[in-house]
Amino acid sequence: MTEKTLEAALSLRAGIDGDTLAKDMGEESVEAAMKDADMPLAGLLAECMKLEGMDVPRTFDSASIKAAFSTVSLPGILSNVAQKKLLQAYRAQPIIATGLCTSADLSDFKENQRFRLTDIGDLKPVGAENAPKKMRSIFGGNLRRRRTRRARKRAREIKIHLAMGAGSCDFCFAKAPRFARRPT
Repeated sequence: MTEKTLEAALSLRAGIDGDTLAKDMGEESVEAAMKDADMPLAGLLAECMKLEGMDVPRTFDSASIKAAFSTVSLPGILSNVAQKKLLQAYRAQPIIATGLCTSADLSDFKENQRFRLTDIGDLKPVGAENAPKKMRSIFGGNLRRRRTRRARKRAREIKIHLAMGAGSCDFCFAKAPRFARRPT
């Protein structure tokens, strides 16, 4: 049994469609995996240990489970099957963005009306005046205040750095003025 066959068998057991698997892994691997689709997890651990040339114990204790997970094939198989299952669940969800949004040509660079979907399903216009508090920062005053605060913080950091005895400030690429240097 190969690694691809084990992965296909575990994928079939997880509920992934055989046609989808045949596209990804090949028809031969899926056909060989059909007879082992009901393989328990202990069987998968034993097969992975056989693939790596390890001795398979009669009973599985914590040491043998750790040995099985130390192989190269088992973590790869488990992660591939999990990724396939997540992709299948993602593709099963309907696309709702096209029902809520439309694309528009904004090549004229004029301000356009924007709308927000409220919790009761109404469309409410969103602009600088009636934007939620989180949105207001991108429309004006708060952004300017934030930039000023950032500049003041940066100046404070440079001043502290220079006060600690550095003759030059590495992160601002400027030499400290003579009056700001510490006397040596």
